[in-house]
Amino acid sequence: MAKPELPKKLNVCLIARQFPIEGRASGFSFLRLIAKGLASRGHKVTVLSSFHPSGRQEIVQDGVRVFFLMEGRGARVRRDPFPNLVKSKFIDLHTDPLSGPFHVVHSVDDSALKISKFKKSYNVAIAYDVAATRLAELFSMIGMAQETLGSLISTGIAVGYRFLRSYFGRDRLLLKTADGVFVTSPRERLALERYYLYPDARIHTVPYGIEIGDLAPREKSDELRRSIGVPETAKVVVTITDMTEVGDVRNLLEAFEQVVIKKPNARLIVVGDGPKFKEIEYEMLLL
Repeated sequence: MAKPELPKKLNVCLIARQFPIEGRASGFSFLRLIAKGLASRGHKVTVLSSFHPSGRQEIVQDGVRVFFLMEGRGARVRRDPFPNLVKSKFIDLHTDPLSGPFHVVHSVDDSALKISKFKKSYNVAIAYDVAATRLAELFSMIGMAQETLGSLISTGIAVGYRFLRSYFGRDRLLLKTADGVFVTSPRERLALERYYLYPDARIHTVPYGIEIGDLAPREKSDELRRSIGVPETAKVVVTITDMTEVGDVRNLLEAFEQVVIKKPNARLIVVGDGPKFKEIEYEMLLL
């Protein structure tokens, strides 16, 4: 049987616990750009998210309709797991002639799992971001290993245990019901294909980056350089982080420490804010 042809204009449901609002900084700013880009090309985009900074239940921005399912429903509904609210709202919209049916569901986290289990009944394709799996946790654990035999052995055991527990506990079902998975790097693609046994043909690499508007050349800011104590001849490396994990930044700091020993004129600038800011600052001060 031939596969049905998709219409030129898709009806897309994007699911994310955190969806960035225009004018507010967020570690997930790429989501707004994706939704805006799809809408600008004529596709219909609906977003299911959790909370709005001002408590609003629904907004429309850049042609994208966004529902905040945890807002304005009372304490009882707030205690209801977010995936349950996602499934209920999805069914309402999917069966509504004015808003549905959806052709594609793209879930940034695992909140669409209750939908993907019954995707054939809903006649919808399911795509996940690699962040929906526990792959990032495994990379973080590997990155914290020291170059000693004892550390490598203990890290290997810990990674193996965490992999087996997360894979058979949840990730296996998630990937089994996914029609496609988006990754941000070749390393993630290789790990999914080799260790999670996910077909390479269904893996799509999209290098998400920071939101940049104008790429026109700009003059160097001497005032900024002087205020942060960077010499005029210094070679500068800049990294951006949401500061929700310490391990990745610690690895970067320790690696740059070796660079500075050989190249004292090098500088590293870490830009970001988040719950682990003080811990990251402490790690920097220890070096």
